[in-house]
Amino acid sequence: MQLIILDDLEEELKVKNQNTKLDYKINTNLSYGFLKNRILELLFKEAPLEEVFRFCRI
Repeated sequence: MQLIILDDLEEELKVKNQNTKLDYKINTNLSYGFLKNRILELLFKEAPLEEVFRFCRI
């Protein structure tokens, strides 16, 4: 599940990195930590997938 979310965020990051001197990367350790606290809520939430992804970015 995290890989799906990270792939989506990586695409956004590529666009943002086009105009920067340094390339930014996603800290996967932090994303695992944030996701482990929300995983059950995300799995049992009855919502469209786009809304779940929006929730993960907060």
